[in-house]
Amino acid sequence: MNDMKPTAAQDIAPDSPEADVLFDHMKELVDALPAMEAEGEKLVRARAAREVARLERYRKGQENELRFLQEKFDEQMAIERAAKEAGDDAVEENARYNALNLGNQKSIRYGAEQNAAYQVQEALKSGGFADLDEAHAAELDDEEFAALEQKVEAYKADYAETLVTCQALVGDEDDSE
Repeated sequence: MNDMKPTAAQDIAPDSPEADVLFDHMKELVDALPAMEAEGEKLVRARAAREVARLERYRKGQENELRFLQEKFDEQMAIERAAKEAGDDAVEENARYNALNLGNQKSIRYGAEQNAAYQVQEALKSGGFADLDEAHAAELDDEEFAALEQKVEAYKADYAETLVTCQALVGDEDDSE
């Protein structure tokens, strides 16, 4: 695209070479619009994919925590059974207390994991992804994501600024007739 565009409508006469440059730049921007819309859609999908990935990492963390709590719960239940068989009431009571505590923690963690799984499914749906594989395929690395985001935002700003300036010139031209 042409980087030689004037920036302020009041500095440009409607029939000047600068106005021609500005309108040529606007034409370049309009011609680039379909490609930039595709880039914008790619950016939207990449953002949605990042959200899916974040939620899936959280869900896996909850799942791992639940698995850890289950292992500890099973250990306490085994200790309780062994203590009961051995007739050690104090160890049995302590293990039962620990198992109850771990059972409560498991219930909380189970709810958190189920909620996280629901959020992943909702993020997949809202992102238009069929599954996690499709979302992962839409992910961009940090550098590529930042470059695409900057490119799209720069285009949008340039388009908006150039459009306003062109509209002001056309308005000035209409006023002078």
